Amino acid sequence: MDSDSESDNEDLLDMEMDFLDLPKENDKYYIGLCKLMRPYNYYLLLTAVSSHLFFQYTASIIQRYLQMTSIIYVVNPTIDILKLQVLPDQTFTVIKKTYWIRIIQRRWRSILRERNNIMRKRGSIPAQRHFELYGHYPNGLRYFPGLCGMLRNYGLSNDSKYKN
Repeated sequence: MDSDSESDNEDLLDMEMDFLDLPKENDKYYIGLCKLMRPYNYYLLLTAVSSHLFFQYTASIIQRYLQMTSIIYVVNPTIDILKLQVLPDQTFTVIKKTYWIRIIQRRWRSILRERNNIMRKRGSIPAQRHFELYGHYPNGLRYFPGLCGMLRNYGLSNDSKYKN
């Protein structure tokens, strides 16, 4: 079994050498590893794989490959979608796009719960009667949350490390 994983890793290395040698482009998306550089508060691109290769192999094989080809050893590597930004000193910093996706998904789930709760309350007999008489729902049931304004609580401050 070890020989199979070694041959898989060797095949990966052969196929990806061309991708690794290509210059990375500013504002493009890559699949790979990054590491938070504490004193500077930005993520550094360690290594990346092509999307073709990513879909060809299992996540565990890709994760091992990324850890092997990384410029810095990562203890618990996670595969992320990364948007590359090249600084003037040619350092490749990245923004982890999966971070924001998780925030959006979590917030949308809570909005769906709020919407279901409001719909249930709007269906009650007193709320229906109020709507019949006045043409609007009672206080607390007039606002129906949606996508617009969904992330207003996550405003970015000037010192944020997640600026776009």
